[in-house]
Amino acid sequence: MATPTYQIFAIKYAHVGRKAWGNFVDGDPHEDWDMPLDYYVWAIVGGGRTFVVDTGFDAPMAKKRDRKIVHPVEAGLEAVGIRHADVKDVVITHMHYDHCGNGALFPNARFHVQDTEMEYVTGRCMCHHQINHAFEADDVSRMVHHVFGGRVQFHDGTDELAPGITVHKIGGHTKGLQCVRVATERGPVVLASDATHFYAHIDSRRVFRVLYNQGDMLEGYDTLERLAGAKDRVIPLTQKASIVVADMDLMDGLKPEDHIWSTKPGGGNVVYRDRPISNTAMQSWWAHETKGVLARAGVPYRNMHVTRHTFATRLIRLGARIENVKQLMGHTSIQTTVDIYGHLGVEDARADLRLLEVEV
Repeated sequence: MATPTYQIFAIKYAHVGRKAWGNFVDGDPHEDWDMPLDYYVWAIVGGGRTFVVDTGFDAPMAKKRDRKIVHPVEAGLEAVGIRHADVKDVVITHMHYDHCGNGALFPNARFHVQDTEMEYVTGRCMCHHQINHAFEADDVSRMVHHVFGGRVQFHDGTDELAPGITVHKIGGHTKGLQCVRVATERGPVVLASDATHFYAHIDSRRVFRVLYNQGDMLEGYDTLERLAGAKDRVIPLTQKASIVVADMDLMDGLKPEDHIWSTKPGGGNVVYRDRPISNTAMQSWWAHETKGVLARAGVPYRNMHVTRHTFATRLIRLGARIENVKQLMGHTSIQTTVDIYGHLGVEDARADLRLLEVEV
């Protein structure tokens, strides 16, 4: 019997503005361009069944956490023909507030959770604010009540939910985070959840600043790519995921020559002429394309941040106006440019002192 294939719907429900440095554990102050986070839940439909991946958060939680609801989860599901009360299976990728909230929804569902995640959120790690700040006690206690009510299906590592749908423990971001692999007409698609928030994370091998184990998160990138078989079928939590899932071909009306660059044809970071290139796409391009070129030239690889720093510092040392450097770097204030790039070496100081000799 052939394995069924499924449709995947990306339901964006919330948004928060953020600077790029806030999305990396090693974020630098000069990464001050906009890199906002979008919040999604997912619906997997096919084979006579519907699975929802994660439950999001509601308006009171958005207010508490200073997020903006753009479309309530239940309304987004209804827009694609799914009533939340009819859903029988919900996969909780992990127990952070933005993935297991909305307690009033899905009254008839069974929840799929990793053993390790429940152990994590009810154990000693939650004694530490540095870890527990991303969780809500009400969400955790509600899941415990679901356990006693017979509404939780636990999984230990890799497991099959239905033919063509499997969960896989990744860890890293939380101790028991799991991704979901789905059979589609285009091949397997992996819903990564927070195993990678942006393509910039998996491309550059940098990690998000909220995490349990950095080593597991980095190893998880390889697992995601192996499960999907192609990077453009790994869907991070954020970015324009709905476009990627809905149609991985070129968008209607655009020709291949209209593309400046893409990870794959129709992939997640597509840039078009006459549109500003995003910093996220540029970072991904850099990680993809420059390593091989530099290696062939015998030049050690340097990430985009190092190159950016060298570029700005060199401009200042050559006498470029600080106002122009500010504009080129996309900084919000001249003070940021001066603080980060305006440092002087000994030779710079000597050169300036020699200016006085000329006057004498």
